[in-house]
Amino acid sequence: MTIEHSDVLIVGAGPVGMFLALLLHQQGVSVKLVERQKALYPLPRAVAFDHESRRLFGIVGLADEVAQIVEERNVKGGEDGQNFVWRDKNLKKLTSITQHSDRVEAEFAEFVPATTAKVGVVVDGMVCGPGACPGKAEAKPSLRVSASYLVGCDGANSTVRRLEGMTQTDLGFKEDWLILDLRIGAAQICDPDRPTTCITAGKGRRRFEFMRIPGESRDTLLSDDKVWELLEPYGYKPDNVELERKVIYTFNARWGNEFFKDRVVLAGDALHLMPPFIGQGLNSGFRDAGALGWRLPLILRGIAGDRLLQSYQEERLNHIRKLTEYCVQLGEVICETDHEKSKAIHAKMRAAREFEVAILLTSAPGRRYDPPLGRPGTLTLQEEAGRLSLHRKLGPKQEFFDTIHGYGWVLLTFGGEPCDGFLTGDAREWFLNRLGGKCLNVSPTEDADGEYAEWFANSLGKDNAVLVRPDFYVFGHSPVQSVNGLVDELQSKM
Repeated sequence: MTIEHSDVLIVGAGPVGMFLALLLHQQGVSVKLVERQKALYPLPRAVAFDHESRRLFGIVGLADEVAQIVEERNVKGGEDGQNFVWRDKNLKKLTSITQHSDRVEAEFAEFVPATTAKVGVVVDGMVCGPGACPGKAEAKPSLRVSASYLVGCDGANSTVRRLEGMTQTDLGFKEDWLILDLRIGAAQICDPDRPTTCITAGKGRRRFEFMRIPGESRDTLLSDDKVWELLEPYGYKPDNVELERKVIYTFNARWGNEFFKDRVVLAGDALHLMPPFIGQGLNSGFRDAGALGWRLPLILRGIAGDRLLQSYQEERLNHIRKLTEYCVQLGEVICETDHEKSKAIHAKMRAAREFEVAILLTSAPGRRYDPPLGRPGTLTLQEEAGRLSLHRKLGPKQEFFDTIHGYGWVLLTFGGEPCDGFLTGDAREWFLNRLGGKCLNVSPTEDADGEYAEWFANSLGKDNAVLVRPDFYVFGHSPVQSVNGLVDELQSKM
């Protein structure tokens, strides 16, 4: 019996598990990553990620690599500059949102150290003790891994969640959809006869999703004849496109009631599932990894206690719940099969193209839906706390803030000098040396578009300093003369 030791054992080497492994490994945390499958899944699954995920990729140095495989969907093309369009059954525009598309799993896999990952490993038992939580991963031969923390990133049917007896809240949204991935060179189609999604799935790929209508069997929907019948109106035929995959997924809406138990933590689909109507399932998993990526190293280094795991649940639960409830609202619009109700919804959507109005009238999606993190969390009680920090291009080279200044804990000021002159004593030692934090300033000349000036003036206070966490969320802000107190408050929440 081989016994292997690591700081963190991650079960599940999908995108979320691999990304978390990279985050932790980069910070000197010893990680063991186990996966029941013997090879990387070769076909597209989740196909969208947003600005926040892309910013997170930069932490592990993969921003440039990922940029090579994505297809931008939020800048050019489409109607009114929007590429992801909601249409009725006659393909007339109802409204639109923005989206990126990606295939990042292979990029992550290339950078995960070979010594970290083991494939073909099935976890069949876990025993938690006071100082460690060994994951017993059974293969042939058997393997026992001892770790301080275990993170279950093992998907919707999570073995880790089942073995720990961790429960979930289910909103009862269940709809079967046929997923077709095509290789070629986006729209959400609200057709009461056949609700449909058509989206890019990365460069050279397109995905169609067709809802299974009442009375239709799964076998019928999966048949080749039905597949090509559904694709024919869009100009796709066996002689001009390659069908990579066809599968039926059941869209669900649920989240965990317990994000952690003892030293076992959940992330990604093991923790939450949401309908894909705004492409936030995988993005939420990346946010989970981003939230754990700074918490676990601080706990393991003795800088913080397990209170950070409680704040992980407090913050992420609110965000996940809001997004999931929102997706269900959208699903009620998209999946409507009653013709009269559908006509009424579409009329209201056309009359209220701006989604801030449309959401109130029809539950149609907003141009941006960005709920804050939950409280109390590792946050102050200020309104801007729990919101993403501003990320814009700066200076003569017009490079993004992160590219210029890097990542980590940041005390940021605008228009003056960095606030480290006001950071003194124990607060200075703890923030700069133990946390590895930085004091930075953005000057008006760097801020060519004036967005940082506006952010400070309208949301933070012109002469304030803002404390930004490694996952880019605002912890809080204070006058520069009071940054010691701001840092002390952060330390008290650790």
